[in-house]
Amino acid sequence: MYTKDAIRYSLNLADQAVMRSLETIEDAPLTFPTENGGCHPLWVVGHLAFVEGLTHEMLGGGSNPVGDWAAIFGQDTVPTADAARYPAMREVRAQYVQLRSAICSFWNR
Repeated sequence: MYTKDAIRYSLNLADQAVMRSLETIEDAPLTFPTENGGCHPLWVVGHLAFVEGLTHEMLGGGSNPVGDWAAIFGQDTVPTADAARYPAMREVRAQYVQLRSAICSFWNR
């Protein structure tokens, strides 16, 4: 197995797990995982999209398409239950899917 094959395999496996999980939690985007808080599904997907955008940037694809989300989904941000702070879950999910697809396309060259 070549390095690119391992990267493609890992990306596909992780993506399948994320998408399966999303299907079960999209109706409760601001539900915290424990009574002590944690990262709710909307924050997790937004953070993943933000990181995909950073990867896009590192691979030479230009600036992070969701770079303006740094204040709500970036490193060291704290999830809140205030829905007004966040884009809609469908928008965040769509950005994640689009950016992940672009990263996978890069490794399929």
